[in-house]
This record gives sequence, structure tokens and C-alpha cells, in this order.
Amino acid sequence: MTNRRFDTTVRLALFALLAGLLAGCSADETPARPETVTATLSLRTEAGDRLTKAVNESDINTLDVYILNGTTVEQHLTKDNFTNNNGTATVELTAGTKTIRAVANADNSYEETAPANTAVNALGDWLDNDATAMPMSTTLDTTWNVSTTPTEYEVRLNRMVAKMNVKVVDERANQTPAVSSVTIDGLLAGMTNLYRSGYGTIDLPTNVTATDWSWENLTFNTTTAEATHEDFYLHENKGTFPVTVKLGDNTERTGSFTATIPRNHIFPLVIHLTDYSLSFKVTYQLAAIGTLPVSKGPSNTYNIELPEGCTYEVEVTAQNNSGTGWNNASWTWGTPGTGNASITVNQTDWPDGTAISDAAPTFTFTGKVSAQHVSGTCDIPVTLTDNGKTINFTIKMSTSELNDSELNKTTTKSVHPASPRQIDIDL
Repeated sequence: MTNRRFDTTVRLALFALLAGLLAGCSADETPARPETVTATLSLRTEAGDRLTKAVNESDINTLDVYILNGTTVEQHLTKDNFTNNNGTATVELTAGTKTIRAVANADNSYEETAPANTAVNALGDWLDNDATAMPMSTTLDTTWNVSTTPTEYEVRLNRMVAKMNVKVVDERANQTPAVSSVTIDGLLAGMTNLYRSGYGTIDLPTNVTATDWSWENLTFNTTTAEATHEDFYLHENKGTFPVTVKLGDNTERTGSFTATIPRNHIFPLVIHLTDYSLSFKVTYQLAAIGTLPVSKGPSNTYNIELPEGCTYEVEVTAQNNSGTGWNNASWTWGTPGTGNASITVNQTDWPDGTAISDAAPTFTFTGKVSAQHVSGTCDIPVTLTDNGKTINFTIKMSTSELNDSELNKTTTKSVHPASPRQIDIDL
């Protein structure tokens, strides 16, 4: 009798133990509920040049915000969700890293596929003649680290197109024949990516096609001899773009410019129609070597901005754009001015009535800039004569301050993608 009770007790104990183990295993295999966070979202239009035109370039008429947990859309918000008094939205999110995709003022056909970085025609589809707002989107590198710490998460939107203005300045002594048209080859990219890779970067869609931009029936101001085209939108683009100016007698002036034209910025281009001009190749050396742009101002003035603390080399080539060829041509260079004490010019033997020909149109000088930034310019006058005509030029060299991150950077200082400068070309 005792043995039977003992056996029953052991069996009950083993059964209870086994049940407890099974219950423990079952509890271990039940996934923990993810921690959720009440997050506040705000909208911000990324800073950039004002692209003012007929459309309102800051309004948001339609909006789709996708918050992705990995590749899964965790939340999809629209403009209707941003209804708090301060224009924010409140949403429940799980803690962790999120990827953000957002599109504003775009066609509804992209609502369900918007997380994918598809190629789109932001101009033809969304910014046509009936458009009332500017298409915008985020960048591919937009992420949030969502935690329980109270944080307002920003949805940063930037305009999906660039804007360009083109001006032609007729600097010829005899302004006939008149300009009949201007063409820039391959300027207008047919498509753009829905999102850009990051601020200031340009990644064109695969196999994107581009068409030429043309301008006919130019009207010149009789006082300034300038013709200015109405500002126009275009997809971001980069590369070397051939330029052709056609004259009334069907002759052509040709040249090119190399530039990056990022979205959300205005890109100015000035074409100078000249009889004579100077072209430049300016290199500088800090810890690394780069090249510098040269801008052109009024009265045949060329501006060069040298980084502080560099050594530099300037190669200048005389250009005859009149189509008649050099005829008893020469140039004389004056002594550099002392308007900027930080700029030293090594050259002591300057051209003085030195002949210019197709075989010898170039002069090079070198120098250095002190590490202490100083304002002002070092001016070098250049007088060119050809076929009985005299043309005066001025080269103005100034200095720019560098921050710590630029001191050892290998760079070509041309048109910075995040802040395009005006480009001048002589034809």
C-alpha cells in the first residue's frame, strides 16, 4: 500500500514537472511584443535657392510619407495626418531605425510604389502648365532612430527640379550680324529619380535620354546689349554641354561648359559674344591639387579666387573669336597691383609687346598665397592689339578662406553641387 502511494506521488510530481517545463518552453517561444513609441512628425522644405515662378514653390497640396521598418512600410501618412495645431502629425511607431520616403505634389499613380526609387518625369507629369505647386521628395539617406526619448522627427522635402537662367551679352565692336538662336546640347534630361541619393549629389536614371535646349528670336536691350531668357525648370543634370550661337548670316560660334546642375537650385549661365577674349587654366596646391573656375565681369574683367595658403599656376590663352585670324597681334602685361598683400606673384618678366599667333597664344605665371586671409584684389592689366584694334583686359585675383575640412581635400573647385555659381563662357 505504501509502495503504491509512493509510485502515485512520483508520477504526479513528474507530471507536474513536465507540465511546468512545457509551459516554460511555450512561454519562451512566444515573441515579445515590440516596444511602441508615440512619435511627432514635422515637415520642412529643405533650404535652397528660391525657384520663384508662377507656381507656389513652398505649398504642399498632396503628400505621401512612408515610414519603413527594413523593407516593410510600417506607416503611410498623407497630408490629412498633419492636422495638429503646429502642423505636425502624431503616429505610433516601433522603436528602432526607420527609413523615410516622402513625395509631395505628385501624381496619385505613384502612391503605392513611392517607396521605390523609380525614374519619373517631374516636369511633364507634375509641373506642366496647369501646375499649382512644386513636386518635392526626400533623399535616399533619410533615416530616423526612433526611441522612447521624446523627439520631433523631421520629414525633409526638397524640390525635385532645378531652374536655369541664360543671358547673352553681345560685346562685339560691330554687333552685326545679329544673334538668331542659341542651342545647348543635351541639357534637358528626360527623367529624374524620384529621390536623390543625398544633398548635392546627382545620380541620373539608367539610360536616361536628354534633348537640346534652344532659344530663338532673341531680343537685346539696346543700352546693355544683353538678351535674357525667361527662367525655366529642368531636371538635374551634369556633364559637358556644347553651346552653339547662330548668327543672322548662318555663321556659328561654338563652345561648351562643364557643370553640375542639382535640383533645388538656380543655375545662371552667361554667354559672352566677343571679338577677343582670354581663357584660363588655374591650378592650385595645398596638401592636394585642384582646379579653380574663372568668372567674367564687366569691361573684360576676369575674376580668380585663390584659396588661402596655396601655391598656384595661371595659364592664360588669348582667343580670337572674330573669325579673321591674328594679324600683327601682340600683348602687353602690366605690373601686378598691390591691393591684396597676401598674394605673391613670382613672375618678373612679363610680356611687353610680345607677338601672339596660333602657335604661341599662351602665357603662364605662378605664385603663392599666405595662410592669413586678406580682403582685396591683386589686379593685372593686359592690353591686346590685333589688326589695328586695342582690347583691354583685367585679371583680378582675390583669396578665399578655407575651413579645416578643406585643408587636405583633393578637390576640383568648379560649380559646387550644393551652391552653383554663375558660369561665363566666351564665344
